[in-house]
Amino acid sequence: MKRSVRWTILLSVILALLATVALTATFLFDSSKSHEGPRSAPFEATPPEPALPKPAPSSPPTPESLPSKAIASTPPPRAAPPIAACCDGDRPTCASGRDCTPGDCRALPERTWKLRVAGAAERSGGTWKDLAPLRPGAQVCVTTPRSGEECAPLASPEADPTRLPIATTSDLLQGRIGLHVIDGDRDLYMAHADPIPAAGLTTKVLCTGLTLDIGPPRDASARVTLHLDDP
Repeated sequence: MKRSVRWTILLSVILALLATVALTATFLFDSSKSHEGPRSAPFEATPPEPALPKPAPSSPPTPESLPSKAIASTPPPRAAPPIAACCDGDRPTCASGRDCTPGDCRALPERTWKLRVAGAAERSGGTWKDLAPLRPGAQVCVTTPRSGEECAPLASPEADPTRLPIATTSDLLQGRIGLHVIDGDRDLYMAHADPIPAAGLTTKVLCTGLTLDIGPPRDASARVTLHLDDP
Protein backbone atom coordinates (compact mmCIF):
# COMPACT_ATOMS: atom_id res chain seq x y z
CA MET A 1 0.00 0.00 0.00
CA LYS A 2 2.77 2.43 0.89
CA ARG A 3 4.58 1.58 -2.32
CA SER A 4 1.63 2.49 -4.53
CA VAL A 5 1.20 5.76 -2.71
CA ARG A 6 4.81 6.64 -3.45
CA TRP A 7 4.41 5.96 -7.16
CA THR A 8 1.30 8.08 -7.23
CA ILE A 9 3.06 11.03 -5.60
CA LEU A 10 6.10 10.62 -7.92
CA LEU A 11 3.87 10.55 -10.99
CA SER A 12 2.02 13.67 -9.82
CA VAL A 13 5.33 15.51 -9.32
CA ILE A 14 6.51 14.49 -12.81
CA LEU A 15 3.24 15.64 -14.40
CA ALA A 16 3.44 18.91 -12.49
CA LEU A 17 6.99 19.46 -13.73
CA LEU A 18 5.99 18.69 -17.29
CA ALA A 19 3.06 21.12 -17.04
CA THR A 20 5.35 23.80 -15.64
CA VAL A 21 7.85 23.29 -18.46
CA ALA A 22 5.08 23.48 -21.05
CA LEU A 23 3.66 26.66 -19.60
CA THR A 24 7.11 28.23 -19.43
CA ALA A 25 7.84 27.35 -23.06
CA THR A 26 4.49 28.78 -24.19
CA PHE A 27 5.12 32.01 -22.30
CA LEU A 28 8.59 32.45 -23.75
CA PHE A 29 7.35 31.81 -27.30
CA ASP A 30 4.53 34.37 -26.99
CA SER A 31 6.92 36.89 -25.46
CA SER A 32 9.43 36.57 -28.33
CA LYS A 33 6.67 37.08 -30.92
CA SER A 34 5.45 40.23 -29.23
CA HIS A 35 8.95 41.85 -29.44
CA GLU A 36 9.36 41.21 -33.16
CA GLY A 37 8.55 44.21 -35.33
CA PRO A 38 6.68 44.01 -38.59
CA ARG A 39 8.60 42.20 -41.22
CA SER A 40 10.12 44.50 -43.81
CA ALA A 41 9.45 43.98 -47.43
CA PRO A 42 12.15 42.16 -49.33
CA PHE A 43 15.01 44.50 -50.52
CA GLU A 44 14.57 45.76 -54.02
CA ALA A 45 17.58 47.26 -55.85
CA THR A 46 16.98 50.78 -57.17
CA PRO A 47 17.80 51.00 -60.88
CA PRO A 48 20.60 53.50 -61.69
CA GLU A 49 19.61 56.85 -63.19
CA PRO A 50 20.15 57.08 -66.94
CA ALA A 51 23.41 58.81 -67.86
CA LEU A 52 22.92 62.30 -69.31
CA PRO A 53 24.62 62.98 -72.66
CA LYS A 54 27.76 65.05 -72.36
CA PRO A 55 27.40 68.55 -73.83
CA ALA A 56 29.25 69.07 -77.08
CA PRO A 57 32.38 71.18 -76.73
CA SER A 58 31.61 74.79 -77.47
CA SER A 59 33.26 76.15 -80.58
CA PRO A 60 34.83 79.61 -80.58
CA PRO A 61 32.42 82.36 -81.63
CA THR A 62 32.46 83.49 -85.22
CA PRO A 63 31.65 86.99 -86.51
CA GLU A 64 28.30 85.64 -87.75
CA SER A 65 27.36 84.31 -84.29
CA LEU A 66 28.17 87.53 -82.43
CA PRO A 67 25.60 90.25 -81.96
CA SER A 68 25.79 92.98 -84.53
CA LYS A 69 26.81 95.51 -81.87
CA ALA A 70 29.89 93.43 -81.00
CA ILE A 71 31.32 93.63 -84.53
CA ALA A 72 33.27 96.82 -84.95
CA SER A 73 33.13 97.90 -88.57
CA THR A 74 36.43 99.11 -89.95
CA PRO A 75 36.00 102.29 -91.96
CA PRO A 76 37.46 102.18 -95.46
CA PRO A 77 40.82 103.86 -95.84
CA ARG A 78 40.57 107.48 -96.76
CA ALA A 79 41.78 108.47 -100.18
CA ALA A 80 44.60 110.97 -100.28
CA PRO A 81 43.27 114.50 -100.75
CA PRO A 82 43.63 115.83 -104.29
CA ILE A 83 46.57 118.08 -105.03
CA ALA A 84 45.84 121.44 -106.58
CA ALA A 85 47.57 122.08 -109.89
CA CYS A 86 49.26 125.41 -110.38
CA CYS A 87 49.49 127.42 -113.58
CA ASP A 88 50.93 130.63 -114.94
CA GLY A 89 48.53 133.51 -115.25
CA ASP A 90 44.77 133.49 -114.82
CA ARG A 91 43.76 130.21 -116.43
CA PRO A 92 40.66 128.49 -115.00
CA THR A 93 41.53 125.10 -116.47
CA CYS A 94 44.62 123.25 -117.59
CA ALA A 95 45.56 121.17 -120.62
CA SER A 96 45.17 118.13 -118.33
CA GLY A 97 41.58 119.07 -117.52
CA ARG A 98 42.31 120.00 -113.93
CA ASP A 99 41.44 123.27 -112.25
CA CYS A 100 44.49 125.32 -111.38
CA THR A 101 45.63 127.79 -108.75
CA PRO A 102 47.72 130.55 -110.31
CA GLY A 103 51.18 130.98 -108.85
CA ASP A 104 50.97 128.30 -106.15
CA CYS A 105 53.60 125.91 -107.56
CA ARG A 106 55.07 123.51 -105.01
CA ALA A 107 57.23 120.41 -105.24
CA LEU A 108 55.21 117.44 -106.39
CA PRO A 109 54.68 115.18 -103.33
CA GLU A 110 55.25 111.44 -103.36
CA ARG A 111 52.10 109.94 -104.83
CA THR A 112 50.95 107.25 -107.20
CA TRP A 113 49.86 108.52 -110.61
CA LYS A 114 47.99 107.02 -113.52
CA LEU A 115 49.83 108.08 -116.66
CA ARG A 116 47.87 109.32 -119.67
CA VAL A 117 49.34 110.10 -123.07
CA ALA A 118 49.01 113.76 -124.04
CA GLY A 119 51.12 113.88 -127.18
CA ALA A 120 54.49 113.22 -128.79
CA ALA A 121 56.82 115.18 -131.00
CA GLU A 122 59.92 114.48 -133.05
CA ARG A 123 62.85 116.73 -133.81
CA SER A 124 63.07 117.86 -137.41
CA GLY A 125 65.48 120.55 -138.61
CA GLY A 126 66.02 121.86 -135.11
CA THR A 127 62.31 122.24 -134.35
CA TRP A 128 59.74 120.00 -132.71
CA LYS A 129 56.88 118.74 -134.83
CA ASP A 130 53.72 117.06 -133.60
CA LEU A 131 54.01 113.35 -134.33
CA ALA A 132 50.27 112.61 -134.45
CA PRO A 133 49.50 114.03 -137.92
CA LEU A 134 52.78 112.70 -139.28
CA ARG A 135 52.17 109.15 -138.03
CA PRO A 136 48.45 108.71 -137.25
CA GLY A 137 48.89 105.03 -136.36
CA ALA A 138 51.68 105.62 -133.84
CA GLN A 139 51.39 104.53 -130.23
CA VAL A 140 53.21 105.56 -127.08
CA CYS A 141 54.28 102.66 -124.85
CA VAL A 142 55.40 103.09 -121.26
CA THR A 143 57.10 100.68 -118.87
CA THR A 144 57.29 101.23 -115.09
CA PRO A 145 58.77 99.12 -112.27
CA ARG A 146 55.27 97.83 -111.47
CA SER A 147 54.10 96.85 -114.93
CA GLY A 148 55.07 95.53 -118.27
CA GLU A 149 54.88 97.65 -121.39
CA GLU A 150 51.46 99.19 -121.97
CA CYS A 151 50.59 101.26 -125.03
CA ALA A 152 48.09 103.98 -125.92
CA PRO A 153 47.26 105.49 -129.30
CA LEU A 154 48.82 108.84 -130.07
CA ALA A 155 46.20 110.23 -132.46
CA SER A 156 43.48 112.34 -130.80
CA PRO A 157 44.62 111.64 -127.25
CA GLU A 158 42.02 114.00 -125.75
CA ALA A 159 39.19 112.23 -127.58
CA ASP A 160 40.57 108.82 -126.50
CA PRO A 161 42.16 109.34 -123.06
CA THR A 162 43.71 105.90 -122.87
CA ARG A 163 45.63 105.52 -119.65
CA LEU A 164 49.03 103.98 -119.24
CA PRO A 165 50.62 102.20 -116.26
CA ILE A 166 50.82 103.52 -112.71
CA ALA A 167 53.99 105.35 -111.70
CA THR A 168 55.13 107.11 -108.56
CA THR A 169 56.74 110.48 -108.08
CA SER A 170 59.99 108.67 -107.24
CA ASP A 171 59.84 106.77 -110.54
CA LEU A 172 59.73 110.08 -112.39
CA LEU A 173 62.49 111.70 -110.34
CA GLN A 174 64.85 108.74 -110.67
CA GLY A 175 64.26 108.01 -114.37
CA ARG A 176 62.54 104.64 -113.90
CA ILE A 177 60.21 105.21 -116.86
CA GLY A 178 60.76 103.38 -120.13
CA LEU A 179 59.46 105.12 -123.30
CA HIS A 180 58.79 103.44 -126.62
CA VAL A 181 57.09 104.93 -129.67
CA ILE A 182 55.93 102.45 -132.30
CA ASP A 183 54.09 102.67 -135.60
CA GLY A 184 52.57 99.30 -136.38
CA ASP A 185 55.45 96.81 -136.25
CA ARG A 186 58.03 99.53 -136.62
CA ASP A 187 59.99 100.89 -133.65
CA LEU A 188 60.35 104.64 -133.97
CA TYR A 189 61.94 105.75 -130.70
CA MET A 190 62.86 103.92 -127.53
CA ALA A 191 64.83 104.90 -124.43
CA HIS A 192 64.60 105.34 -120.70
CA ALA A 193 63.60 108.81 -119.57
CA ASP A 194 66.34 110.74 -117.84
CA PRO A 195 65.92 111.53 -114.14
CA ILE A 196 64.07 114.76 -113.54
CA PRO A 197 65.56 117.39 -111.20
CA ALA A 198 63.32 117.95 -108.21
CA ALA A 199 63.07 121.65 -109.10
CA GLY A 200 61.52 120.71 -112.42
CA LEU A 201 58.85 118.43 -110.94
CA THR A 202 56.28 120.73 -109.37
CA THR A 203 52.52 120.83 -109.25
CA LYS A 204 52.68 122.77 -112.52
CA VAL A 205 53.07 119.46 -114.41
CA LEU A 206 49.58 118.52 -113.17
CA CYS A 207 48.35 121.35 -115.39
CA THR A 208 50.64 121.36 -118.40
CA GLY A 209 51.65 117.70 -118.46
CA LEU A 210 55.10 116.18 -118.00
CA THR A 211 57.36 116.16 -121.05
CA LEU A 212 60.01 113.40 -121.13
CA ASP A 213 62.79 113.32 -123.73
CA ILE A 214 63.56 110.04 -125.45
CA GLY A 215 67.32 110.22 -125.23
CA PRO A 216 69.65 112.87 -123.83
CA PRO A 217 67.84 116.25 -123.74
CA ARG A 218 70.27 117.97 -126.13
CA ASP A 219 70.32 115.10 -128.61
CA ALA A 220 66.84 113.64 -128.12
CA SER A 221 65.11 112.81 -131.37
CA ALA A 222 61.65 112.61 -129.84
CA ARG A 223 59.74 113.49 -126.68
CA VAL A 224 56.52 112.36 -125.07
CA THR A 225 54.14 114.41 -122.93
CA LEU A 226 52.15 112.58 -120.24
CA HIS A 227 49.38 113.74 -117.93
CA LEU A 228 49.46 112.62 -114.30
CA ASP A 229 45.97 111.58 -113.24
CA ASP A 230 44.83 110.52 -109.79
CA PRO A 231 44.47 106.71 -109.76
